[in-house]
Amino acid sequence: MSAEDSTERLRRLKTEALQAGGPERLAARRKRGACTARERVLGLVDEGTFVELDVFVPGVVTGHGKVDGRDVYVFSQDGEVAEESLDDAFARKMVKVMDLAMKNGAPVVGLYDAGRARPSAARGSGPLGSYAELFFRNVMASGLVPQIAAVLGPCSGTAAYSPALMDVTVMVKGSSHLFLGDPLMAVEGEEAEIAFEELGGARTHSEQSGVAHLAVDDELECL
Repeated sequence: MSAEDSTERLRRLKTEALQAGGPERLAARRKRGACTARERVLGLVDEGTFVELDVFVPGVVTGHGKVDGRDVYVFSQDGEVAEESLDDAFARKMVKVMDLAMKNGAPVVGLYDAGRARPSAARGSGPLGSYAELFFRNVMASGLVPQIAAVLGPCSGTAAYSPALMDVTVMVKGSSHLFLGDPLMAVEGEEAEIAFEELGGARTHSEQSGVAHLAVDDELECL
Protein backbone atom coordinates (compact mmCIF):
# COMPACT_ATOMS: atom_id res chain seq x y z
CA MET A 1 0.00 0.00 0.00
CA SER A 2 1.42 3.37 -1.04
CA ALA A 3 1.67 6.39 1.25
CA GLU A 4 -1.10 8.04 -0.77
CA ASP A 5 -3.37 5.01 -0.31
CA SER A 6 -2.65 4.96 3.43
CA THR A 7 -3.46 8.66 3.74
CA GLU A 8 -6.72 8.20 1.85
CA ARG A 9 -7.65 5.25 4.05
CA LEU A 10 -7.02 7.33 7.18
CA ARG A 11 -9.19 10.12 5.80
CA ARG A 12 -11.99 7.65 5.07
CA LEU A 13 -11.77 6.10 8.54
CA LYS A 14 -11.86 9.52 10.17
CA THR A 15 -14.89 10.52 8.09
CA GLU A 16 -16.69 7.33 9.15
CA ALA A 17 -15.80 7.98 12.79
CA LEU A 18 -17.31 11.47 12.59
CA GLN A 19 -20.61 10.27 11.07
CA ALA A 20 -22.10 9.19 14.40
CA GLY A 21 -23.30 5.79 13.17
CA GLY A 22 -24.57 6.98 9.78
CA PRO A 23 -27.47 9.11 8.52
CA GLU A 24 -30.28 6.81 9.71
CA ARG A 25 -29.03 6.61 13.28
CA LEU A 26 -28.31 10.32 13.33
CA ALA A 27 -31.89 11.02 12.18
CA ALA A 28 -33.28 8.74 14.89
CA ARG A 29 -31.21 10.55 17.49
CA ARG A 30 -32.42 13.94 16.27
CA LYS A 31 -36.03 12.74 16.38
CA ARG A 32 -35.81 12.06 20.09
CA GLY A 33 -33.96 15.30 20.75
CA ALA A 34 -30.59 13.77 21.58
CA CYS A 35 -27.14 15.04 20.62
CA THR A 36 -24.32 12.90 19.27
CA ALA A 37 -21.47 11.87 21.55
CA ARG A 38 -19.15 14.40 19.92
CA GLU A 39 -21.74 17.19 20.08
CA ARG A 40 -22.15 16.55 23.78
CA VAL A 41 -18.43 17.00 24.34
CA LEU A 42 -18.32 20.19 22.28
CA GLY A 43 -21.32 21.50 24.23
CA LEU A 44 -19.48 20.86 27.49
CA VAL A 45 -16.01 22.30 26.88
CA ASP A 46 -14.96 25.83 25.98
CA GLU A 47 -15.12 26.52 22.24
CA GLY A 48 -12.00 25.52 20.34
CA THR A 49 -10.30 23.75 23.25
CA PHE A 50 -11.19 20.08 22.67
CA VAL A 51 -8.37 17.77 21.62
CA GLU A 52 -9.68 14.33 20.64
CA LEU A 53 -7.72 11.15 21.32
CA ASP A 54 -7.85 7.82 19.45
CA VAL A 55 -10.48 9.00 16.98
CA PHE A 56 -10.45 5.75 14.97
CA VAL A 57 -11.85 3.59 17.80
CA PRO A 58 -15.67 3.86 17.57
CA GLY A 59 -18.26 3.85 20.32
CA VAL A 60 -16.77 6.49 22.61
CA VAL A 61 -15.28 9.96 22.06
CA THR A 62 -12.37 10.78 24.37
CA GLY A 63 -10.02 13.70 24.85
CA HIS A 64 -9.31 16.81 26.86
CA GLY A 65 -10.34 20.45 26.79
CA LYS A 66 -11.17 23.32 29.07
CA VAL A 67 -14.31 24.24 31.01
CA ASP A 68 -14.30 27.86 32.18
CA GLY A 69 -10.59 27.89 31.40
CA ARG A 70 -9.79 24.83 33.53
CA ASP A 71 -8.32 21.61 32.12
CA VAL A 72 -10.81 18.74 31.98
CA TYR A 73 -10.61 15.20 30.62
CA VAL A 74 -13.76 13.75 29.13
CA PHE A 75 -15.19 10.60 27.56
CA SER A 76 -18.56 10.46 25.83
CA GLN A 77 -20.18 7.14 24.98
CA ASP A 78 -22.12 6.84 21.74
CA GLY A 79 -25.16 4.64 22.34
CA GLU A 80 -25.91 4.47 18.62
CA VAL A 81 -22.75 2.51 17.83
CA ALA A 82 -21.69 1.14 21.22
CA GLU A 83 -23.45 -2.19 20.71
CA GLU A 84 -21.24 -2.99 17.72
CA SER A 85 -18.05 -1.64 19.28
CA LEU A 86 -18.26 -2.73 22.91
CA ASP A 87 -14.87 -4.40 23.00
CA ASP A 88 -11.53 -4.15 24.72
CA ALA A 89 -10.45 -1.04 22.78
CA PHE A 90 -13.74 0.74 23.62
CA ALA A 91 -13.20 0.33 27.36
CA ARG A 92 -9.48 1.07 27.22
CA LYS A 93 -10.13 4.47 25.67
CA MET A 94 -11.98 5.44 28.84
CA VAL A 95 -9.27 3.89 31.03
CA LYS A 96 -6.64 5.95 29.19
CA VAL A 97 -8.52 9.20 29.84
CA MET A 98 -8.90 8.34 33.53
CA ASP A 99 -5.16 7.70 33.77
CA LEU A 100 -4.35 11.02 32.09
CA ALA A 101 -6.72 12.88 34.42
CA MET A 102 -5.05 11.41 37.50
CA LYS A 103 -1.56 11.99 36.13
CA ASN A 104 -2.28 15.65 35.43
CA GLY A 105 -4.49 16.33 38.45
CA ALA A 106 -7.48 17.38 36.35
CA PRO A 107 -11.20 16.60 36.71
CA VAL A 108 -12.73 13.89 34.56
CA VAL A 109 -16.25 14.03 33.12
CA GLY A 110 -17.96 10.89 31.85
CA LEU A 111 -20.94 11.24 29.50
CA TYR A 112 -22.64 7.85 29.69
CA ASP A 113 -24.92 6.40 27.01
CA ALA A 114 -24.33 2.71 26.36
CA GLY A 115 -27.57 2.10 24.44
CA ARG A 116 -28.57 -1.56 24.74
CA ALA A 117 -24.94 -2.69 24.73
CA ARG A 118 -23.81 -4.86 27.63
CA PRO A 119 -20.28 -6.26 28.13
CA SER A 120 -20.55 -9.98 28.68
CA ALA A 121 -18.54 -13.18 28.66
CA ALA A 122 -19.96 -13.90 25.19
CA ARG A 123 -17.70 -11.14 23.84
CA GLY A 124 -14.64 -12.70 25.46
CA SER A 125 -12.79 -11.74 28.61
CA GLY A 126 -11.25 -8.57 27.10
CA PRO A 127 -14.17 -6.16 27.57
CA LEU A 128 -14.96 -7.44 31.06
CA GLY A 129 -11.33 -7.14 32.11
CA SER A 130 -11.04 -3.63 30.71
CA TYR A 131 -14.26 -2.56 32.44
CA ALA A 132 -12.79 -3.88 35.68
CA GLU A 133 -9.78 -1.64 34.98
CA LEU A 134 -12.18 1.30 34.55
CA PHE A 135 -13.87 0.60 37.88
CA PHE A 136 -10.43 0.38 39.48
CA ARG A 137 -9.64 3.85 38.11
CA ASN A 138 -12.91 5.17 39.53
CA VAL A 139 -11.82 3.95 42.95
CA MET A 140 -8.23 5.18 42.66
CA ALA A 141 -9.35 8.63 41.45
CA SER A 142 -11.74 9.06 44.38
CA GLY A 143 -10.38 11.86 46.55
CA LEU A 144 -7.61 12.55 44.03
CA VAL A 145 -9.45 14.27 41.17
CA PRO A 146 -13.12 15.25 40.81
CA GLN A 147 -15.22 12.71 38.88
CA ILE A 148 -18.49 13.87 37.34
CA ALA A 149 -20.95 11.61 35.52
CA ALA A 150 -23.76 12.70 33.22
CA VAL A 151 -26.05 9.80 32.33
CA LEU A 152 -27.61 10.71 28.98
CA GLY A 153 -29.06 7.37 27.88
CA PRO A 154 -29.65 3.79 29.04
CA CYS A 155 -26.80 1.98 30.81
CA SER A 156 -27.45 -1.59 31.87
CA GLY A 157 -25.41 -4.44 33.27
CA THR A 158 -21.69 -3.78 33.62
CA ALA A 159 -22.10 -0.39 31.94
CA ALA A 160 -24.07 0.88 34.95
CA TYR A 161 -21.31 0.55 37.54
CA SER A 162 -18.91 3.35 36.55
CA PRO A 163 -21.38 6.27 36.73
CA ALA A 164 -22.47 5.06 40.16
CA LEU A 165 -18.83 5.24 41.33
CA MET A 166 -18.37 8.87 40.30
CA ASP A 167 -18.36 11.71 42.86
CA VAL A 168 -21.36 13.48 41.31
CA THR A 169 -23.92 11.80 39.04
CA VAL A 170 -26.51 13.74 37.03
CA MET A 171 -29.39 12.07 35.17
CA VAL A 172 -31.90 13.32 32.60
CA LYS A 173 -35.58 12.73 33.32
CA GLY A 174 -37.25 10.36 30.88
CA SER A 175 -34.18 9.44 28.83
CA SER A 176 -31.41 8.22 31.12
CA HIS A 177 -31.55 4.91 32.96
CA LEU A 178 -29.23 2.87 35.15
CA PHE A 179 -29.98 -0.75 36.00
CA LEU A 180 -28.09 -4.01 36.40
CA GLY A 181 -30.86 -6.06 34.78
CA ASP A 182 -32.66 -5.12 31.56
CA PRO A 183 -36.44 -4.73 32.19
CA LEU A 184 -37.13 -5.65 28.56
CA MET A 185 -36.06 -9.18 29.42
CA ALA A 186 -38.93 -9.47 31.90
CA VAL A 187 -41.81 -7.45 30.48
CA GLU A 188 -43.04 -6.16 27.12
CA GLY A 189 -44.93 -3.21 25.65
CA GLU A 190 -46.07 -0.34 27.86
CA GLU A 191 -45.10 -2.26 30.97
CA ALA A 192 -41.49 -2.23 29.76
CA GLU A 193 -41.49 1.57 29.56
CA ILE A 194 -42.89 1.77 33.08
CA ALA A 195 -40.25 -0.70 34.26
CA PHE A 196 -37.48 1.42 32.71
CA GLU A 197 -38.50 4.42 34.81
CA GLU A 198 -39.30 2.51 38.00
CA LEU A 199 -36.19 0.35 37.97
CA GLY A 200 -33.60 2.82 36.78
CA GLY A 201 -35.00 6.24 35.89
CA ALA A 202 -33.75 9.63 37.05
CA ARG A 203 -36.48 9.97 39.67
CA THR A 204 -35.81 6.53 41.14
CA HIS A 205 -32.08 7.16 41.50
CA SER A 206 -32.35 10.77 42.69
CA GLU A 207 -35.18 10.24 45.20
CA GLN A 208 -34.86 6.62 46.32
CA SER A 209 -31.56 4.84 45.65
CA GLY A 210 -29.32 7.89 46.02
CA VAL A 211 -27.16 6.91 43.03
CA ALA A 212 -27.96 10.20 41.27
CA HIS A 213 -27.31 13.52 42.96
CA LEU A 214 -29.35 15.60 40.53
CA ALA A 215 -32.15 15.01 38.00
CA VAL A 216 -32.58 17.55 35.18
CA ASP A 217 -35.12 18.07 32.40
CA ASP A 218 -32.94 17.76 29.28
CA GLU A 219 -29.42 17.25 27.93
CA LEU A 220 -28.63 20.94 27.57
CA GLU A 221 -29.44 21.60 31.22
CA CYS A 222 -27.36 18.59 32.18
CA LEU A 223 -24.29 19.78 30.28
